Amino acid sequence: MKKRYKVLLGVIAALLLLGSVVAAFAWGPRWNSRPLPSVYESVPCYPGAVDLNLSEDQIEQLQDLRLEHQKEMLEMRNTLQTKRLELQTQLLSEKPDRVKINSLVEEMGELWTDMQKKAIDYQIRMREILTPEQWDKLHSYRSFGGRGQQGNWGLLP
Repeated sequence: MKKRYKVLLGVIAALLLLGSVVAAFAWGPRWNSRPLPSVYESVPCYPGAVDLNLSEDQIEQLQDLRLEHQKEMLEMRNTLQTKRLELQTQLLSEKPDRVKINSLVEEMGELWTDMQKKAIDYQIRMREILTPEQWDKLHSYRSFGGRGQQGNWGLLP
């Protein structure tokens, strides 16, 4: 029994290590990625703040909005990762609890949906800060998004 317990702990530790390495590469710099859209370049922490001609007030509002969004998403990603680890533990157990597994899958699905909703809300709130001309100019950069072909600017998880 102790041997199985040690093996299970070893597998969980290996999965955690593998998951953190994969996450580090997934969220790390992309050497072949396209340029960030100009709304991020317009915020002082990014270079080249000239494209959208944002006012100081707009820059401050976008920075606050971005920080708030990042905090919310970080909490949700951490919760989702915890649920994934719980699911892995259940799947690796000697007698997996199907009810618990199904419950975890449902919770993960709801959390993923909430993350998508928050990402969309973030884009809408960003649009409210920008003028229609600035939004149109930013929107024209969608194909050059920082994360993925859809140009979601790294908002969606």
